[in-house]
Amino acid sequence: MKKLRAAFSAAALLAAPAMLEARDFDPVPRLILRPHGGQIVKSRRIGEDKFEVEYFLRRGRIRDLADEARSNAENNGFRTVKAKVSPSKATLEFRRGPQEMDIRIKEKWTGGISYEAELDLNRDKMSEMPMPAEQAEQE
Repeated sequence: MKKLRAAFSAAALLAAPAMLEARDFDPVPRLILRPHGGQIVKSRRIGEDKFEVEYFLRRGRIRDLADEARSNAENNGFRTVKAKVSPSKATLEFRRGPQEMDIRIKEKWTGGISYEAELDLNRDKMSEMPMPAEQAEQE
């Protein structure tokens, strides 16, 4: 019994740092496509309503990934505002009411693919901010 208790204690001590690290990272919102086989390079929340994530993929085609990202966005109620896709890079922009999502996909010189997504849950927030006194006087 003592050996079993010691084994559980050791396992808990080994798992604790991993759990603390996982808690420090923001989970990727479900609105952003998580590419199959993609490894998270960067993931961060900016304020209350903006999120950035970057994945690295070892293989795949940019056109296929762009189609998958567009399908995911449209299935979540976004409409396509801009879509430029070439064999080496893609730029996609989507909107849903005050929400905006920008996706950039490009080949890396290392042979992999970079997939970056920015999700802004309230792009109109800037228009709600008060104008500086100088600008208000000019108008």
